[in-house]
Amino acid sequence: MSLSLETQNSIPQLVVIINTCFVCSQTYSTVQKLQDHLLKYQIKAKKRPKNVKRPKDSSVCIIQSDDDHQQIEKHFGCPSCFEHFKELKQLENHFRKHHSECMPQLPTQQANETEESQPEVDSDDESQAYGKRSASESSSLDSKAELMNPSCLSFVLPSANDRLVIDRFDVSAAFYNFQQSILTHKWKLSLEDHIHCAMASTSILLLAPNRYPADLLPFFDEQQINSTIGHIELKYGLKKPTMDVDLVTKAVKILQDVISRTISRETAEINLLTLEAGEKEHKFFKAIAALVKKLPRVSIQEEVKELELCSRFVDPFLCELFDDPDAGTFFRWTNELTVESKKNQSSLNWRPDIAITRLQGVRWRYNLGFGEAKPAQPYSNHFAICKDLLRVGVFCKNSIDSQNMDGVMGLQIVGRTITFYVMVLPATGIYGMYELGEIQVPSSVADIPKLLMDMATVSYILDVFGRVCVPAVTPITTNKRQQPLLMRF
Repeated sequence: MSLSLETQNSIPQLVVIINTCFVCSQTYSTVQKLQDHLLKYQIKAKKRPKNVKRPKDSSVCIIQSDDDHQQIEKHFGCPSCFEHFKELKQLENHFRKHHSECMPQLPTQQANETEESQPEVDSDDESQAYGKRSASESSSLDSKAELMNPSCLSFVLPSANDRLVIDRFDVSAAFYNFQQSILTHKWKLSLEDHIHCAMASTSILLLAPNRYPADLLPFFDEQQINSTIGHIELKYGLKKPTMDVDLVTKAVKILQDVISRTISRETAEINLLTLEAGEKEHKFFKAIAALVKKLPRVSIQEEVKELELCSRFVDPFLCELFDDPDAGTFFRWTNELTVESKKNQSSLNWRPDIAITRLQGVRWRYNLGFGEAKPAQPYSNHFAICKDLLRVGVFCKNSIDSQNMDGVMGLQIVGRTITFYVMVLPATGIYGMYELGEIQVPSSVADIPKLLMDMATVSYILDVFGRVCVPAVTPITTNKRQQPLLMRF
């Protein structure tokens, strides 16, 4: 016996209300957890009034159920009132209209005028090597604001002739959809919580092994991220070698002797440099020997400032790895500004802390790598660290575009931890920035033996640097490049 239409209409609709974020579509078990999550986006959802029950509605019956049933509708509940909606977009529109006071405030006109009044700085020949940017592009990298504004962005459709497709998965389309999703944010995004969005705004796809960022997951699942990484590793021959255990054992013996003062630092240096090793391993031992000469025997308890961090700890190690004057390659500290000056520095005269540059005659020809350095103290300042990473990405991208490079090395130094990246252009509009590895520079001679365990990683980084970070054989076509369309932050 079937129900009449009038009877069917009188039966209330069974509804399950779920607590889903209208920014990232993540669902939480309680309203309180959703409200706490929204704070991540500077959205301060007000609490529902106490001792007030949900208004009765004869058309729906609110139930508690985890079952997927065709007769049960899932509605998205407002975190600040009792309204609920079938579509997440409807919830977003409701919240923006009826709870606008909970949304983050946009910068005032005065703040914008202050940014626009930054003085321009003349560029010299050396700064041209880092890739020029227009004033509008550079102002979008202004360090005075900490939030990204997607309202001024637009993105170019993927090329029909040069797309990155892996096992029928269209990486180019997925990345473009990810970029487009940035435009749906009607308010500013914090850089430290959305570094992948910031990178994507300038067409950089940031990738690292075994990391699946929340911003990417709606467009790349774990298998697709792994496939994309695997394709880049295969295309550019990124393969970590095995470690020579016998060679490491010999080096450990030398270091143990210098730690126990059985031999001098000078003798240890000679012994390390006379070990029978391949070219890359020999460079690694030269870097070890440089640290033996420079580091204190025990760790310094006082805070290490940026200049000392660079000169005593980081520079001896990296200089031996990348500096090769006979081949015309120079590892350079190119930014001599103090930390205080950098805080007030306009993006119009940005320079990297580090540049690895090839010399041709008496002029700098092109850049093989860029780096940014921070002392250990601001490690908790995640915004500053993310901003440095974005700076490295932009410098590398500009070098690929303006200097026609196959790849560029990126280095981010925080304290004594160095993270190495390589940026490549596997398809039109996708600048892949792939994390190669992380090295911890020791704080004393006593800690140097721990660094020997990273010999294979260093050999891997040097191999990638030597093969991939080179000028392209054929010029990169203009349409393959993507201009940096950066969020204001």
